[in-house]
Amino acid sequence: MAPAKTGPTFPTRSCPSKPPSLPCPRPTPASQLHRLFAPLGYEIDTEAHPLDPTVPAWGDSRYFTLRLRHPARRLRDLLSHLYVLISVLDNDKHYYIGQAEANKLLHRGGDWLPQHPDREFITRRYLRNLREYVEPTLERLLAGEASPPSPLSQQEGELDASISKSSFDTDNSLPNLETNIKASSPSPWDRGLGGEIIVEQAEKQSLHDLRLDRVAEEIRRLGAKRVLDLGCGEGKLVRRLLKMPHVENILGMDVSHRELQRAHERLHIVEMPPKQRERITLVQGSRLYHDPRLSGYDAAAVVEVIEHLDESRLAAFEQVVFGRARPGAVLVTTPNADYNQRYETLSAGEFRHQDHRFEWTRAQFAAWAAGVAERHGYRVRVEALGPEAEEVGTPSQLAVFER
Repeated sequence: MAPAKTGPTFPTRSCPSKPPSLPCPRPTPASQLHRLFAPLGYEIDTEAHPLDPTVPAWGDSRYFTLRLRHPARRLRDLLSHLYVLISVLDNDKHYYIGQAEANKLLHRGGDWLPQHPDREFITRRYLRNLREYVEPTLERLLAGEASPPSPLSQQEGELDASISKSSFDTDNSLPNLETNIKASSPSPWDRGLGGEIIVEQAEKQSLHDLRLDRVAEEIRRLGAKRVLDLGCGEGKLVRRLLKMPHVENILGMDVSHRELQRAHERLHIVEMPPKQRERITLVQGSRLYHDPRLSGYDAAAVVEVIEHLDESRLAAFEQVVFGRARPGAVLVTTPNADYNQRYETLSAGEFRHQDHRFEWTRAQFAAWAAGVAERHGYRVRVEALGPEAEEVGTPSQLAVFER
């Protein structure tokens, strides 16, 4: 599935050691292949190929054999990555670049490109540095927008607003393909928005469960009948809410279509009795743009989400959730940066997750929460989440806003 040989088309340069008629293409460094594919969780093997095996002095050509391995990627995920990144590596599109190409990038990269640390480089190369398309496309990617799916992707099982379809590709995993994907370390983005990559797995799981259990407990206390889960991921909080008889309607929203598919599958929505199924609606959407579907709810949960937004976008998030949707209560959790010094493998100033744009101390989070409450007519309390350590507090923190 992966290309046997890959490399970009670069301007050639003269090589004095070669005959004048033989140009020397500048090869792709192997580090660039790692830079593009490693953040997606792949284990990468590269093999350079000589320009001419009979003349070793001429050095390597621009071609590599690239082998990718991953324990859980589906074929569909791999093809989306290759669709975008081969164009980036080649850097020599020979056809017109317009809005249609930008839409293709949004469609093929919408699930994974916003989290890629080199998303700007990828976007610029894919769109040939055409500013009129690069900047709006980057903005839409960061806002969680995606272009309309193609007819092919619709046939593969796109979700509609009410999750009315029942056919999903549940057996698309690639357990061991010699030429592309095999076992490797898990990608942080396959695990949803709650994962701290530097924490031991058992602690990470228990901390995430603690967050979800505490938020569910608060929703039970509030007696909320209609609940929003903004950044619902694979549906772990939704599963907890379904166990509460007083919760009549749950709207789960996530920017990732792939995560919504996982939620659909793991919650076994198709197998639910009709009345149970009617309680759930899963939709793809952004928390940064007004969405009338978010209005009229008693409570909204925003679990480990805000730190994945650029701080400059928090005002838009605030306006969408607190200014326009205005649920009766909003529950927001986020990491406590004070606690980071407890993690021995985390360097000073480093975040717990590769996709975190910021992490706040207890004082910073409390100040933000107080400001939001004052601006939008809520009252707020902030509490600690997790095991407490002297001087640094707990690993996570919760703000409960109520009107």
